Amino acid sequence: MLAALPDSLAPKAPPTVAGMGLWWLPMLLGLFFAVAAAAWLQYEDQIEEDTQQTTLITDALSLESTLRSVLQAEQDRLDQMAHDLSHLRPDQARPHLQDDERLLQALRRGWVSVTWLGTDHRVLQEAPEASTVAELGRGHGLSIHLHAAIVDGAGTRHGELIARIQAGQLLRQYVPWWLARRYEVRMLDQNDQEISGAADQPQGLPDGMSHRISMDPPLPGVSLELTARDKLKHWHERLPALLLPGFLVLIVWASLLLRRQMKRALAVSNAWRTEASWRRVMEDSMHVGLRARDLDGRLLYVNRTFEQLVGFPAEQLIGTGVPYPYWLPDDIEDAMARHRRNLAGNAPPGGYEATWRHASGREIHVMVLDAPLIDAGGRLVGWMGSVLDITARRAAEEREQRQFEQLAHHARLTTFGEIASTLAHELNQPLTVINSYSTGLLNAMKSQTMREADILGALQTLGEHAAQAGRIVARIREFLSRHEPRDEAVDLEEVLRQAGELLAQEFAKRHVELAIRAEPGVPAVRGDPVLLEQVFVNLMRNAADAMVEAPSDVRRLDIRLAAAGGFVRVDLRDTGPGLRGLTVRELCQPFFSTKREGMGLGLAICRSLIESHQGAFDAADAPGGGAVFSVTLPCWEPEP
Repeated sequence: MLAALPDSLAPKAPPTVAGMGLWWLPMLLGLFFAVAAAAWLQYEDQIEEDTQQTTLITDALSLESTLRSVLQAEQDRLDQMAHDLSHLRPDQARPHLQDDERLLQALRRGWVSVTWLGTDHRVLQEAPEASTVAELGRGHGLSIHLHAAIVDGAGTRHGELIARIQAGQLLRQYVPWWLARRYEVRMLDQNDQEISGAADQPQGLPDGMSHRISMDPPLPGVSLELTARDKLKHWHERLPALLLPGFLVLIVWASLLLRRQMKRALAVSNAWRTEASWRRVMEDSMHVGLRARDLDGRLLYVNRTFEQLVGFPAEQLIGTGVPYPYWLPDDIEDAMARHRRNLAGNAPPGGYEATWRHASGREIHVMVLDAPLIDAGGRLVGWMGSVLDITARRAAEEREQRQFEQLAHHARLTTFGEIASTLAHELNQPLTVINSYSTGLLNAMKSQTMREADILGALQTLGEHAAQAGRIVARIREFLSRHEPRDEAVDLEEVLRQAGELLAQEFAKRHVELAIRAEPGVPAVRGDPVLLEQVFVNLMRNAADAMVEAPSDVRRLDIRLAAAGGFVRVDLRDTGPGLRGLTVRELCQPFFSTKREGMGLGLAICRSLIESHQGAFDAADAPGGGAVFSVTLPCWEPEP
């Protein structure tokens, strides 16, 4: 079973335009529409309120003007009646009032009665009588009064004539029907008590706009009030009705957007599933193991190749921390050091090799490359590792290394065979001296003719030549013996001198002059002294072979050592014919040789040995003739 990445690391569908902005658009448009509608209604309210207020005032002024005209006409009639009564006594005025046609007409217009008050405010005459007024039903409700002074021709005041007018009848008679339907028309006294209204029956006071006008004169303390029957609806009361159609349109639009978004989301979801399936198939088909770890080192994800690589199922790996089950028990300390280094972000850019343990118990060699694991927000959430199984490659390298060592050993044997006569001559010298001195000492001991001091000197000389012979044998044994490559500090100048001593007899026989020069302070290099000696012996013999056809007086091999930038460079310059147009790559091809009896393995072995020491090998024509072979090796750096 293949574990899935956590939600924070799983691939997410890309955001669409609809997903990012269109969801907000209906809400923003709805909000804008509501605010605009509210502002427009508020503006309309203000205009309507101003219009209604203006209309109300206009209607009130018009009605007030009408009522004033009516009351003024009634006042004029009352004044005329008072003037006509001014030459009569009160007892003579009764039949005159009762039969006055003007009074009868006035009663039909809303008068209730006419009363003559004396100067002492006593009722002198009243028409019609109070009983008649009650029978006619005109005495109900509040009334308004008109006053006219009764003054005779001499200017004597005989009282006043008071006309009692029913206010309700007056309003019902002179208030137009359309005005009464639109307004509640009332007359109020100075205490805001209703005197009368235009309606036949009292109604509840409306809550609409109102306007009040004083009727003084001709009615002191009386006000005319008009109140709109229809209450002005404020904007917030009309807003729902106005917004409803707009919101219905927005709902339809939002539904269409939702439908389109759902279709897009479904398409994106299907595309994401397809992409995830393709990714899963590709991950499973890869020959590289993948593992994801969080910042604490816990495993978050492994692919199928990784499971097969370590032999543990994903269920057993996901969520585990260090030490991991595939670590070697004997390598826990080094593995923890690499683990802490990698989690700190200091993993080698080119990857690193490690040895793990398969679930079956066998060891596996892997190459691991760690890279930062970044989530969708750009945050570092862990590390993604690519793991490659290099067990087979490592085994092949080890086989190749063993074969190379065997080949190098055979090459040393071949070299030794080629210089065996020289070595035999070199070894023969100390052995000859030892034999001579031994014979002389034996004869002297028999004749007893030598002094003790001469015997001691002879024995000392015998010991020196025996030691020299032992050193020659030890060098030959070390040169020919097979051993594991060593990694130590090597003095290249000493290695070159030993190689020169090994070839001294051959160089002398071929008349080759050897010169070794080293700059002051040349550091040691990292490597195996025996293998490096083999390299330089081979290169020096090749140089001597290349100078066979040169005159004997110009056969010279110059070797120069110099240090630069953490490396030591050795240049071997001969006076032979040069490379003859060949490149170093062609010269180092196995079984390629410029010598008639050569096997073509010498330079190939030299180059491989140098590269195994992390060095470089090069060759070029020397200025003025000859060739220069260069060997560059890294300096020795002691481990901390």
